[in-house]
Amino acid sequence: MGGEGEEGLMPEPDKRTSEKLKRLYETLRELQAKTYEVTEELGRLLNGEAGIGKILRELEEALSATWAARHKTPYVWQYTRDRPNLKRLLKLLGGPEPIAARWLNYVWDDDPYLVKARHPFALFVANVNRYADAGTPTDLELEADAPADCRHVPPCATDQQHTRRRAAEMRA
Repeated sequence: MGGEGEEGLMPEPDKRTSEKLKRLYETLRELQAKTYEVTEELGRLLNGEAGIGKILRELEEALSATWAARHKTPYVWQYTRDRPNLKRLLKLLGGPEPIAARWLNYVWDDDPYLVKARHPFALFVANVNRYADAGTPTDLELEADAPADCRHVPPCATDQQHTRRRAAEMRA
C-alpha cells in the first residue's frame, strides 16, 4: 500500500484521452495567464495607477512622435497586429521607457532597407534586441532642420547623420 505496487497506479490513458488531457491542460494554462493579467490590471487601477489601455495609448503617442520627427508624418498604427506586440514588449521589457529608447535607436537607424520601408513597427518588434545596447542617441536634435546640402529622403536631422549617410553611400 506504499504506492509501490501496481494496484494504486492509474491506468495508462488511451491516445484519445491523452490528447484531450493535453488540450485541457493548455486551456487551463491560458486561463491562468489571463487571470493573472486581469488581477494585475485590477491591482493597478485599485492603486490609482494608469490602466494598460492608457499606458498603451501614451506609449503609442510617444513612439509616433519619434517616428514623425524622422518621417515628417505621424505613424499609422495597425492596432489588431501592433497592440498585442506592444503589450508583449511592455511585459518583457518592464515598462515603456526601454521600449521608447530602443524605438529611438531603431527609427534613427540608417540601414537602407529600413529607410526605404520607413521603419515599420513589425520590423522593430522582430529586431527589438538589436537596439538594446546602443543606448539612447545623444547627438540627435529631433527638431533641427536638415543640413543645407542634404538631398536624402527622408532628410537628415543632423550634420552627423548626414555625414554617416554620405559615407555609407560612397562605400556602396
